[in-house]
Amino acid sequence: MRSSHPYVSLDFEKKGCSVCRIARIRAENWVWHILYECTGDPEVRDRFDRSLGLCGPHAHLMLRVAKRHPSVGIGGVARMYESVLAPVQFEVEAHGRTGSSTELWKGMGAWFRHHPTPPSCMLCTESIDTARGQLYFLLQALREEPDAWKLAFEHSDGLCVPHIKLALNDTQVYADPSLRAYLVSDQRRRMNRLAENLAGFLHKQSYNAYEPIAPGEAAATEEAIWRLNGMEFPELLWREEPYLHVAHPSQQGRPQ
Repeated sequence: MRSSHPYVSLDFEKKGCSVCRIARIRAENWVWHILYECTGDPEVRDRFDRSLGLCGPHAHLMLRVAKRHPSVGIGGVARMYESVLAPVQFEVEAHGRTGSSTELWKGMGAWFRHHPTPPSCMLCTESIDTARGQLYFLLQALREEPDAWKLAFEHSDGLCVPHIKLALNDTQVYADPSLRAYLVSDQRRRMNRLAENLAGFLHKQSYNAYEPIAPGEAAATEEAIWRLNGMEFPELLWREEPYLHVAHPSQQGRPQ
């Protein structure tokens, strides 16, 4: 059966939050694209400079992607960050000047009046947009083809708390109380099971407990971290695994 929602790129067969995974894959793709094609693009460079580069985690991701893919290399990262140094250098130099603190802050204030508060990290914005887009199409699928998509979703690991909150703020959820009730019920089920597994794991850590630790209990600590905070991926994902639009749930094997 052909999917009527070709833009749902979530892979329910992978462990963890599938929205976190696709957001990370798209982030790596975005970095590669910027380094490969846009290091000289005036509009991109202007926004990159005004935001003082990327946030810490995404800056490190940019460097990792550059080192992983010889087609871009770290030269592009150096080129992007060369012009970001100016405001930081100015601040350091300002703190080293002699004179009253009033004169110091006047000088810094004059500079910052010409350089307004930096916008947010470009890649953070891109990742949020990716998550919103995938959640929109997932919710659309759950509404239009509930039998197939609910079955696939329920057999997956579901969503982390940050992304279930994002889903619950979608306009489709406000327009459809039954969809809201379904999402809340599904998340409640997952959180209750996680609480039980954590309690079971802790109980079996006792010196006088002899029952074997169940697989769900052994995995509960890691799940608690990603479920509440979103996922982290130690390895790079983009181009290390084929990633196409997923087939309709009726054509997928059940997640493990």
